[in-house]
Amino acid sequence: MTERKSAEQATPLLEWLVGGAGALLFCAMLAVLAMNATSDPSSPPSVVVAVERVASVSGGYVVEFVARNEGDTTAAMVEISGEAGGETRTATLDYLPPHSTRRGGLFFARDPRGSGLTLRAEGYQDP
Repeated sequence: MTERKSAEQATPLLEWLVGGAGALLFCAMLAVLAMNATSDPSSPPSVVVAVERVASVSGGYVVEFVARNEGDTTAAMVEISGEAGGETRTATLDYLPPHSTRRGGLFFARDPRGSGLTLRAEGYQDP
């Protein structure tokens, strides 16, 4: 009888393998979280702005843009400005995580395409 009981109570090999894989995954997750908590971001936000398209809208034109954060830290309240033909327009992006993109638009009264359109990021806040 005791041999039968001990054979039934033995943990199957598959259960050991699954338990070991789960423990390894848990330890790896803790290591990544500890590294992120103790490391200093290596580069500040680096925002690059590019024109996606210019479209005619009621009352003027809209310049649709994409802003890309190539830095390793998040930028908040990112001010984007556009200038064309003596008109200056601004837009604010609430939140721009590292290595991500956000889209927006600037409205102009006159067609900005032939007026030396320039877009740039003016500043940001730390979130």
